Amino acid sequence: MTDWYPDEELRELASLRNGAPERQALVLRLASAAEAERDYWTDFLRLTDRLYAASARVEPPAGLEERLLLIADEQPMAAPRWKQVLRNSLNWKSVAACLLIVLAARNLAVWWSSLPPEKPLLASNVAAVISKDAVKFTDSNRALDVTGGDAGQVQTALASRGLPFPVMVLHPKVKLDLFGGGTCDLDGTPAAYTRWQSNGQNYTVFQFDGSKMGVPSDFRATSQTPSALWHDSRHYHVVIWPGKVGGCTWVVVMESDGAQDVFSGLLY
Repeated sequence: MTDWYPDEELRELASLRNGAPERQALVLRLASAAEAERDYWTDFLRLTDRLYAASARVEPPAGLEERLLLIADEQPMAAPRWKQVLRNSLNWKSVAACLLIVLAARNLAVWWSSLPPEKPLLASNVAAVISKDAVKFTDSNRALDVTGGDAGQVQTALASRGLPFPVMVLHPKVKLDLFGGGTCDLDGTPAAYTRWQSNGQNYTVFQFDGSKMGVPSDFRATSQTPSALWHDSRHYHVVIWPGKVGGCTWVVVMESDGAQDVFSGLLY
């Protein structure tokens, strides 16, 4: 059996774009070629098409084609022996694979740079103060200033209290019963709150101007579990998150660490 090796001239033809007349001549020749040769060039042509398709998705820098043509016209310089060995060892598949990796890395870099910056964390000491005051108020103030289950009426009543921010009542996507709300202070900062219940679980939601306490206008939602304030069946769990308008901060106090958080992330 005679060993078969790919011809370099045919390799150049197989590196042309699909539809080139020279490449079509190679395709016609494959019809009468041996199975090993036909399989080799079929795979090679398929890889060439993939390479051209991948490169078409990337916008080349301006003037790149002209610079490459100038390089091709220059008189080649004698390369060191190690470079000649390396050059001869590289085949078209290796070059194509490297180019595809470069293109993929470039696309990944473009995608990564388009991502919005990650939100900062709320300072742990600020989160602890907010959580502690919200739980203490919830624990010691069971009566409400405003009672009623109509969110619009409760919002209107709280808005009339002259708070330094527009009062809003959130609308959870699950069914909760609204009992009413009121106004209070969290670490000396005026706040509005509403109280809800679902399946025996109580929720108290606070709204205040967090900038007065050093809260940034935007941050990642923060979860707090002030276990030192737990007693009886009240295992308080707190979530703090930013509002849609800068300076507005929201807090929900759940009276059970097993309660489902249905408020954080809601806006208006």
